Amino acid sequence: MEQTIPETILREAAARKGQSKAFKIRHIGRNICDTFLADLRSRFSADFQTLFISVNELQGSILTVIGLQVIGDAAQIDEVEEYLSEKYEYEEVEL
Repeated sequence: MEQTIPETILREAAARKGQSKAFKIRHIGRNICDTFLADLRSRFSADFQTLFISVNELQGSILTVIGLQVIGDAAQIDEVEEYLSEKYEYEEVEL
């Protein structure tokens, strides 16, 4: 199961203008691909760029891994990160 954001994509994300952070989010249960980004966009004023998505079956459950770049000011990014910490398993990925 691939769970690594490709280096080429990370370099492109780092080159984008604006303050940002990148995260790798993991969710086990249902497939969240169709709702995840729409939910974030409806809740927060930051901008989002999907860097990577992987969906696999793992012991009868769906494992979704999403690479996400959050673009905005420090307060906007912190707000999104707090939400991610409450809802998902995630880690920051260095750009």
